[in-house]
Amino acid sequence: MLTRLLQVCGLYLGPKDELMPAQTDNPDGFWEHLGFVALNDELLNELGGAWDLPPKTDETFEHARLDPLRMKARLLIERFSSAGLWGWKDPRNSLTLPFWQDLLPGVKTLIMVRNPLEVAHSMKERNGTSYSFGLRLWEIYNGRLIETASKQERLVTHYDLFFENVEAELRRIAHFTGLPDSEVQKAAALVTKRRRHTHFTIEHLIDARVAPEVIELYRALVAESSAERQNKRTAVTAHQTAKSHEPELLPGAVTRLNAFVPERIAQIEQLYQEFLAQAEARHKAQVEELSEHLARQNTSIAETNQLLRDKSISLAESEARAEEVQKRLRLQLKAAEKLCRFLDEADEAAARLRSSARWQIANPIAALKAKFSPRRAPALLGYGHLERILSAYRTWRSTHPEVAAIDDQIQALMSGAVSAASQRAAPVEPPVPTRPIEFPVHEQVEISIIIPVFDQFRFTQACLASLQEHQGAERFEIIVVDDCSTDATAEAIPQMPGVVYLRNETNSGFITSCNRGAEAARGKYLVFLNNDTIVRQGWLTALLDTFAQEQRAGIVGSKLLYPDGRLQEAGGIIWQDATGWNYGKFDDPEKPEYNYLREVDYCSAAALMIPRSLFASVGCFDSRYAPAYYED
Repeated sequence: MLTRLLQVCGLYLGPKDELMPAQTDNPDGFWEHLGFVALNDELLNELGGAWDLPPKTDETFEHARLDPLRMKARLLIERFSSAGLWGWKDPRNSLTLPFWQDLLPGVKTLIMVRNPLEVAHSMKERNGTSYSFGLRLWEIYNGRLIETASKQERLVTHYDLFFENVEAELRRIAHFTGLPDSEVQKAAALVTKRRRHTHFTIEHLIDARVAPEVIELYRALVAESSAERQNKRTAVTAHQTAKSHEPELLPGAVTRLNAFVPERIAQIEQLYQEFLAQAEARHKAQVEELSEHLARQNTSIAETNQLLRDKSISLAESEARAEEVQKRLRLQLKAAEKLCRFLDEADEAAARLRSSARWQIANPIAALKAKFSPRRAPALLGYGHLERILSAYRTWRSTHPEVAAIDDQIQALMSGAVSAASQRAAPVEPPVPTRPIEFPVHEQVEISIIIPVFDQFRFTQACLASLQEHQGAERFEIIVVDDCSTDATAEAIPQMPGVVYLRNETNSGFITSCNRGAEAARGKYLVFLNNDTIVRQGWLTALLDTFAQEQRAGIVGSKLLYPDGRLQEAGGIIWQDATGWNYGKFDDPEKPEYNYLREVDYCSAAALMIPRSLFASVGCFDSRYAPAYYED
């Protein structure tokens, strides 16, 4: 693991094809240079040993029989001469370090310490060796290494440190080796928090009856790694059990191990790892399932939005067609009214003609026939073809009494009203207040309600009356900003107790009036309210409570209804082409889809609450939108 991290930090290890390939039991790779491994094996063999049979401590690496290997080593080292900082990893270096120190004076040694039981367990799993054999090798390898590498040329680190604070440990190593620390953070990100190997502690060493000398050597190495991190000078002394006259093949402390302890701990660790892997697999499956569900939901939402937009566009087109049909019908009714009036006038002219003495004198024969035949008199005394047309008109008129209501129908179409069968009862004028309008004055207020106005005093009066009628427990102030009204606003509003009245010097528009009201506000929250709105019971509490329920809410808007009871909007929609639409426009406001709290693209400033600090931080309403829309 460490060699891989140092390679990321900039340590050159040689060409990739010359490094030992990864295996099943080590998928991340060994990061060992095959040339150095082979040369170390030859060196140990020449000394009558191997990696698992260390040469005796009194063996010398200066013997002439090692000259061919020294030549090979120099050639190998020359291949790295063009690299800046380079190195190699091989556990056999613990046994052959004197050989390499002669060839590379001042070579720095990085010692990675692991719990002896962890090493012995790993060797047992990989090579089938016993715990006692693994512990003896650990003792020899680390003892020889400490004897050979001086304090100034070695740095001791611990495997566990890379699961505690990997970045700090890598920076310490980079400082020791001379590597730049620019890639340390990148390398640290490669370390997973979960250990791949079985973990043992010093208590486990004691419980397993590991030889005291091994435990003391391990503790000394741990202490040196800790002291170096704390900038203290503590060095491990030469291993006490290493004796040059030792006749044994593997000299060192004897461990009479209780193998049950490491085996039990290893089994527990393995079960834990399997359980963790299963939990991660379940979690991954759940995440994938939720991601798929979310993707389906997003697709459904996109389709719904597209359908809603299509329906909205279709509704707008239908409204446009209805308006055009209404216009044509109004013109046709006017033409029909004009024709009926003309025919009525023609009928009256014919009646006067028949009763005229001049006409009877001019047509004596027709007059005489009419006298003896009164029933046929109209036809005899008038123009025959005209009389027939008027007779047919009178018959048609008697069977169509609705002609008398043409004027009323024209007026209804011009005002936009619907037929009596579908028309809902809706006031066309704002209700008149039944009592004087006044509000309490508070020293401190929680909410400032800002009402921009221009004329339409009757609507402003009705709005204020509804605020008075539906007061709750909230402490609020009313600020009316008059944009140079010419009606009774300027005279009546200042006379209302508890209403703060501000008047612009010039007609400046909606945005300027709202921003001026916000400047004068004292409340923690601002409410912008159109003067043609009438509030209902609990409206202010619902807006305020939403901020308590939704900590991330920045703006909260009200559901708006038309005077006839139809829905005006339940939140706003902004399409991809930046056009807007009122969600649910003209629909039934009692439908469930319009009666739950949800996030929307925008809230209409007709009834909008926002924290005063947030409104100020975004620069209030942007005056660049004046005098058009979209400022909200």
